[in-house]
Amino acid sequence: MPLPAYRVKQSTDTTGTGTLVLNAASATARSFQQAYGTGARRVLYVISWATGYEIGLGDFDGGSPGSLTRATVLASSNSNALVSLPAGTKDVFIALLPGQREPRTFSASITAGLADLGGVAVFTGSSAATLGLPAVASVPPGASLVVCNSGTANLTIDPNGAETVSGVTTLVLPPGEGCELLRVGGGWEAVGAAPGWRQLRAVTVSAAAAVDLTLPAGFSRFLLEWENLVLAASAQLVLRTSTDGGSTFAAGGADYSYALSFNSGTSGSYSEAGASSFIPLSAVGLAGTKCMGAIEISPGAAGDFARAVRGSSILVNSTNTAYVSGWYSGVRAANGLVNAIRLVATAGNLTSGTVVLHGRRA
Repeated sequence: MPLPAYRVKQSTDTTGTGTLVLNAASATARSFQQAYGTGARRVLYVISWATGYEIGLGDFDGGSPGSLTRATVLASSNSNALVSLPAGTKDVFIALLPGQREPRTFSASITAGLADLGGVAVFTGSSAATLGLPAVASVPPGASLVVCNSGTANLTIDPNGAETVSGVTTLVLPPGEGCELLRVGGGWEAVGAAPGWRQLRAVTVSAAAAVDLTLPAGFSRFLLEWENLVLAASAQLVLRTSTDGGSTFAAGGADYSYALSFNSGTSGSYSEAGASSFIPLSAVGLAGTKCMGAIEISPGAAGDFARAVRGSSILVNSTNTAYVSGWYSGVRAANGLVNAIRLVATAGNLTSGTVVLHGRRA
């Protein structure tokens, strides 16, 4: 990302109250174009000479050396009004408004540099990316960087080496979320990235064999919800898990155990299994059955189990005249950190519906 507007100074020989024609920057300064690029933009300028000054908002044209149209005077040696500039060379340089931050946009993984501190990093990508941070030892205490996720994919904030942000090794910002990263002590603190549930992804299902979802790092628990998920065949909606990011999903006959209870309104049943190839999320429904429900998932850890807890669902037939509700829990047999899940039917496709994944910070 480009260096912020440090040492930006040119000069002008313009007289009167009109647009400034800028001279080239000296060897010890940076030009407006070097700081802001070739696009037109509004800036806070200062004009200074031996007997006067003018501070205001103006429009730089993006040229080299370029020109600056004076728009609004904020203060001046002419009783805070527009100054009729005298003959001679005047300095023209950039100032910053109180609290002003220079925005930088990026759409793929980058590492922020020390020169980016004090600015705003805005992610605009459509694929998951990572924002690396500089080593804490090289950052002045209290220095900060504002980060905004304006893209459509998750942005992972990754401190240098084993350093942490708000006590964790990485922090995920889902689309629409932002925070200010402050260097505090030997790590970073994410101000504004509050604990609580955040929507991470929403999927509209259309004739899908399965719905696969990655569970990003930085969240202690996940909530999976599905609405009007239509089964294409007489089948059961089930869950499988992955510890390799979704490359493979455990589907062996003894990979899971579960317990469930179903009630059709007139009768009920309870069952459990110590060895299964899936965790059930519904009773067996006929083709065209609609399923609605939610399950809360603990991803576990490298040496711990991953559990599905407080799960419930309801099956409604295609004519909305009968239903079956269910409550269930399940556990993955092998230890490991679950980082992806698969929602699938035991037969046929998922015809239509919506699946939403939420994450909760620790």
